[in-house]
Amino acid sequence: MTVRHPLPRDAGYGLLFAAIGAWLAWTGWRLPPGVAGVPGPGVFPAAVGAALAALGAGLAASAVRRRTAPPGPADGAEPAGAGGAGTASQVGGILALLALYAAVWDVIPFIWRTPPLLIGIYLVLREPPLRSAVVATAASVLLLVVFEILLRVRL
Repeated sequence: MTVRHPLPRDAGYGLLFAAIGAWLAWTGWRLPPGVAGVPGPGVFPAAVGAALAALGAGLAASAVRRRTAPPGPADGAEPAGAGGAGTASQVGGILALLALYAAVWDVIPFIWRTPPLLIGIYLVLREPPLRSAVVATAASVLLLVVFEILLRVRL
């Protein structure tokens, strides 16, 4: 007999990310709103936080819904990757990379710290190394061009 936990791991992760997103949105909304139609410094953190909170809540709801759904015709087991040991180690790896990224924020320029972060996240998620490097570098350069050249915001 297997004992089912009252809350699936994915639901717990979803609630954790929803809480982090809500905190980020709240702190963003506390910053100055902006002047004369120009968004203030809190707009981007508040938007990212709100999106993270919504996605985290969606993950939690999906995990609970999947858990309470009647068993499928095959075996009634949870789908592969639904909160297993691999998921926990991946979340831990990504959180460690984000902590390192935050630690070097003022020391290493954006273009030198962001591609390694993204490559690390892709590798933690078991993506192919070459594709990870290409996508991470392209995304970082695109962000740099959009913010520094088009929006004239220093990263």
